[in-house]
Amino acid sequence: MAVALVTLEEQLTRDEGCQLTCYQDTLGNWTVGVGHKVPSNVGTITQAMADAFLTSDIATAQRAVSSALSWASALDPVRLDVLVNMAFNMGVGALLQFHHFLGFMQTGDWSQASSAMLDSLWAKQVHDRAQRLAAQVVSGVMQ
Repeated sequence: MAVALVTLEEQLTRDEGCQLTCYQDTLGNWTVGVGHKVPSNVGTITQAMADAFLTSDIATAQRAVSSALSWASALDPVRLDVLVNMAFNMGVGALLQFHHFLGFMQTGDWSQASSAMLDSLWAKQVHDRAQRLAAQVVSGVMQ
């Protein structure tokens, strides 16, 4: 049986959800599409707009990870996407606080990186997302 490949876009849409009607997130930020922050309530957007926001937000997260973690470009695409997913979710500044996790990622110690990721408040907050990303770090396969 063939395994379906998951793209980063599909992964983020599953993890964040896609809401075409603007809402306030748990921190009170106006949000629409796939976790896209907006300055105020914009009402309802189209799926095409949500897709465009997602593409732009992924590119922003990728640039932030590349800028902050020069060694990340040497990672395989699947593990690099873990960093991008995390930066997309919490911002690169919060990602940079995962010192042990990032150290293990840089040295390729996937098992320890996975454990360090799961030993965080973030993992307790995002539950299944953290479990999938931790498995992705160990296996090198999109979850």
